[in-house]
Amino acid sequence: MQIKLGCFTRPYGEHALDRALKGIASAGFGYVGLMHPGMLTPNMTRAEVVRLQEALRLSHLVPLATWGGLRTDESGISDFKKVIDIARDLGVKTILTAGPWPYLEGIIVRKPTSQWMREMDEFFKAMQAISPYAADNGVEVALKPHAGITATAKECLETMERIDSRSVRIWYDPGNVVFYEGLRPEDTSDDLRIIADYVTGLCAKDIVGGRGGSIAAPGKGKINFREIFEVLREMGFKGPCVVETAVPEATPPEEIDALLRSSHGYLGGIAEQL
Repeated sequence: MQIKLGCFTRPYGEHALDRALKGIASAGFGYVGLMHPGMLTPNMTRAEVVRLQEALRLSHLVPLATWGGLRTDESGISDFKKVIDIARDLGVKTILTAGPWPYLEGIIVRKPTSQWMREMDEFFKAMQAISPYAADNGVEVALKPHAGITATAKECLETMERIDSRSVRIWYDPGNVVFYEGLRPEDTSDDLRIIADYVTGLCAKDIVGGRGGSIAAPGKGKINFREIFEVLREMGFKGPCVVETAVPEATPPEEIDALLRSSHGYLGGIAEQL
């Protein structure tokens, strides 16, 4: 099975970008996703963009995606378009984002219905402004399962049908549909299959426990990534599969390196067998 196996910079969130890129490359990955450190932001100067471009070149890592928070007011839409411009210049093809957050407290107390409906309407209006701009610049916006209107495949499907734009896709995250929605880990491959036509990338994130459980590196939790990969293979997927895992605070970078080597070996081994 051919996939673009990469890793987000998120595990090195307490360390410098150069150290993150070094660790990701040394673990065997050829691709990188830019969160913290290295996430693209609308206020980046041209000099900062050039430095990032050079750091990526020296690491021999190909940037695949970045995270972009979407505020739905006029300035927020303008800022998101700036991130699209920077992504285009760096060759980053995908900007991940999520719909409005549905909770007032944790993942238990929901917002009042009127507030939630208003925020959803504002989000869809913002997407109508962003999606054609992204398409014109050769960048896609990928919605990540993160509760609310991208909670599970059902909500993702309804959201994609309403947006109706080829420049907006889904970056599936099996760990998130368990963590936020309580889907059983063994049912994530079934969930993925329902939304497969819209999937442009995969977040390789595992989990121990159910809703509100502990995020883990691929192969260290309960999600069956072989079944996930089998669904992707059936749909002819050859795109990005990017590790996104959380590590405890103050984790030494050498321990993060070892964790990523394990993730690369686990995921790469499955891909080679399929």
